[in-house]
Amino acid sequence: MVESNLSRWALRVATWATLAFIYIPLFVIGLYAFNKARSQAWPIEGFTLKWFDKALHLNPYLAYAQAGCGMCLDWLGQPDQAEARFKLALKLDPNGARTLAYLGWHYFQVKDFENARKWLQFSLHLSQDEKINPMALPYLKYVEEKLNEAGGPAPP
Repeated sequence: MVESNLSRWALRVATWATLAFIYIPLFVIGLYAFNKARSQAWPIEGFTLKWFDKALHLNPYLAYAQAGCGMCLDWLGQPDQAEARFKLALKLDPNGARTLAYLGWHYFQVKDFENARKWLQFSLHLSQDEKINPMALPYLKYVEEKLNEAGGPAPP
């Protein structure tokens, strides 16, 4: 079957329109999770994590939720508040490979590569299974690159 340029173009347009139809509403719904207002109205009044805090108060013992909130705080440029969340996650789950990897990720974000390496290595010591601990090995490679660029000490 020979395809014309017009049919290829039409197929691309239809594909992108379908993807937009599916993903744009999901993106808008995701934005509402950070909305300051109690009701869903447009435009969004401002961004907040208060809804996540309310969810964390319902189950304060979920280490991954604390770490996820810490990641959001890092992305929002609030590393001190983020570190408090990561330390709480560590207290809740001190031997969880993924929790330790999240802490290593945080130190990578704040450019504390020595601590990032320490926590990522500890995380990999607990589990090298990528299904359980998907971020430790890739971030450890990034950390090693950054330390090599800076002339930092070799890994132990």
